[in-house]
Amino acid sequence: MYRLAGTDAAMLYAETSEAPMNACTLTILDPSTAPTPFTIEHFRELMLARGDRLEPFRQRLAAVPLGMDWPVWVDAGSVDMHAHIHPARVRRPGAARQVAELISDLITQPLPHDRPLWQCWFIEGLENGYVAIFCQLHHALLGGTRAMAMYELLFDLTPEVSMEPARPASAERAPSPLAVTSHLAWSIVGTPVRMARTARDIAGAAVGVARFRTSELWPDAVRPYQAPSTSLNGRIDAARHCAYSTISLTDVKTVKRAFGVTVNDVVLAVCGGALRSYLHERGEEPRGSLSASVPVSVDAGGGGSGGSVIGNAVANFGATLATDVADPVERLRRVAASTRAAKGLHAALGPEAMLRLADILPPGLSGAAMRTMSSPRLAAHTPPAYNVIVSNLPGPPVPLYSGGARLVASHVFGPLIQGLGLNITVLSYVDSIDVGINACPGLVPDPWLIADGVPAALDELLTAVTN
Repeated sequence: MYRLAGTDAAMLYAETSEAPMNACTLTILDPSTAPTPFTIEHFRELMLARGDRLEPFRQRLAAVPLGMDWPVWVDAGSVDMHAHIHPARVRRPGAARQVAELISDLITQPLPHDRPLWQCWFIEGLENGYVAIFCQLHHALLGGTRAMAMYELLFDLTPEVSMEPARPASAERAPSPLAVTSHLAWSIVGTPVRMARTARDIAGAAVGVARFRTSELWPDAVRPYQAPSTSLNGRIDAARHCAYSTISLTDVKTVKRAFGVTVNDVVLAVCGGALRSYLHERGEEPRGSLSASVPVSVDAGGGGSGGSVIGNAVANFGATLATDVADPVERLRRVAASTRAAKGLHAALGPEAMLRLADILPPGLSGAAMRTMSSPRLAAHTPPAYNVIVSNLPGPPVPLYSGGARLVASHVFGPLIQGLGLNITVLSYVDSIDVGINACPGLVPDPWLIADGVPAALDELLTAVTN
């Protein structure tokens, strides 16, 4: 049994029918490398055989009586793979746009809260004879670099298939009133210590920020609620429109070395270039640059609750996308200056302090705050904190296989929140970077313009390198 951390519980409280807090992956596989036919039944057998290793996939939520404490994860034991893994088929010709059309419908499917918070679709009919696995996973259960750690458990390094039976896991009961009372009493005893530590961290953050304001980095720092008003922002509804593309990690590193920046800087700059082209196509030129909310891992220990990989340890910083800059090289330099400032501000704040603060807030207060912040009415009448979410995740550097089927690409689609109608998530894999775009069609009617704009923006930077 694992008690949810405050940040994970906040993701549950923030969830609405218009904004489900699910992270989704579209994994495209080549079954021609598999020694036996790669079917949905074979995939179910693979998942069942790995059940003892896939701890987050066995966890279900259990509420604490009277809401006296955060909810807890309890082990469901065996998982019915037929209830979690569903068949699907893409319409012909099975190209990227047909696949995106299908997953745009699947991504809106709710996750039942009476069982482990994940589900997959085994999609057939893709061009080139490929198949795809589209998986939804609740962000409260797993996110950020912890989610990336699951790749080594879900996939193999070689096409050889190992089907060793899983060790049976024992199902846990929901916590009894006595267990809850004991845990709550222990939590209350430790509260003064946690509050004192958090107060110390917050005081340290205040001093750190005061010092940072006098540094040369301060002018380049992007703070929330300074973003221009754009068509990307406003009240979102339940509909989604997905798109995706792939760029070369080798090319990104070529640009990185040429201009002395980071891979993340190049990713943000090409996203900025794609969004500048998108807004120009729509005849929209906002005053000032778009800004991005950039999630960053603060998982120093690498473990979740009680040493598990369950949960999140993620903070956010703001960065400019320099969409008001026409020259791609100058845009990249502006982005790099912004991220350097963001890292300085991030260090001054002490992101661990914010995680601890979320953990000591009473559940009722945290829930009320998150429900207010995720209100559609509030999003319709307040300026955006940022314009877009851009996540950059380090993925597997070597080829992977599932049941012998070679992993071709893996696109991640992060959740939307009220006020932000666009999420761009990139994941590196071997020598590629796979881009996933999740958008609210009422605010972003054609995300393919952005998906196609990402490689075009990278080409602009490559041209600048050669010139």
